Amino acid sequence: MAAFVLGGAAKSGTSTLADLLASHPDIHVIARKEAHHYLFRGQAPAFCGPGDETFARMVVSDPGHWAELLAEGQHLATVGEASVYYLYRREVWPILANALGPDGRVVLILRDPVERVASAWGHLVRDGREWLSLSDALAAEDERVALGWEWCWHLRRVSRYHEQLPAVLDAFDRDRVFVADFAELKTDPHGLLARIQGFLGVDLVDVDDSVPTINPSGSVRSSRVHGFLTQPHPVKDALRPFVPDRFIQQVYRRSLARNLRPLPPMSPEVRATLAQDFADVPSGVRALVGLDTSGWCAPRAEATLRQ
Repeated sequence: MAAFVLGGAAKSGTSTLADLLASHPDIHVIARKEAHHYLFRGQAPAFCGPGDETFARMVVSDPGHWAELLAEGQHLATVGEASVYYLYRREVWPILANALGPDGRVVLILRDPVERVASAWGHLVRDGREWLSLSDALAAEDERVALGWEWCWHLRRVSRYHEQLPAVLDAFDRDRVFVADFAELKTDPHGLLARIQGFLGVDLVDVDDSVPTINPSGSVRSSRVHGFLTQPHPVKDALRPFVPDRFIQQVYRRSLARNLRPLPPMSPEVRATLAQDFADVPSGVRALVGLDTSGWCAPRAEATLRQ
């Protein structure tokens, strides 16, 4: 049984890609997305920002529980997990190399760093955790990091992929690392999926023509519906032992998306500031992994944020 990890940059399509890979009959993607087991093995997260307990609930720190999740896919050709912050945390890559073994594979998906920041901020707005504008949230980033808030608040830092990728390439041979761009997931999801399946060594299996966006950012239509979906509730607790985790995740993601409306566009001033901040990111990523980043950090017509 081969093993892989699916990661990249938060808000770059990892949830969508995880769902697509999980639909393959020979691939088992652990249903607990964002388990981040190898960052928190034996210890729970200790973040202290608003709503940071949401992330803590997703983490699987117990080794016994993790072994059970892995065993669910032991009859399939390859087993993987989807945890976005592995890329951001450079210290985890030697641990992952040891855990995945000599045939382990890494799939990463990145995104225009400017667009990723906007989407990450929109994700926090969606969940009622962010009360500042995007420009004010960027100004508050250093303080929030110093206070020990969860990594989703590290808006600029998470987008600096060229500083994070060397740790991956030090731990894994280049031919065991697949790096994709979110733009390809949007424009050619079937082609991207076929290439990743080939990289993982499984037969090519296409998916339905419709590829929904999973876990989008946006403005909440009904706070009551959103609260039920995202917060602990006795009804959900009562049903959980009897309903497969993957089914719960699918219902949650689709219901959440239907309850959203687009956020306002990013201002040209904020876009220009971020593009300047990330000027070294496109060329750095291209030099490290050969990804076509020519469209990153470029001026563009503003569109409302719902990704």
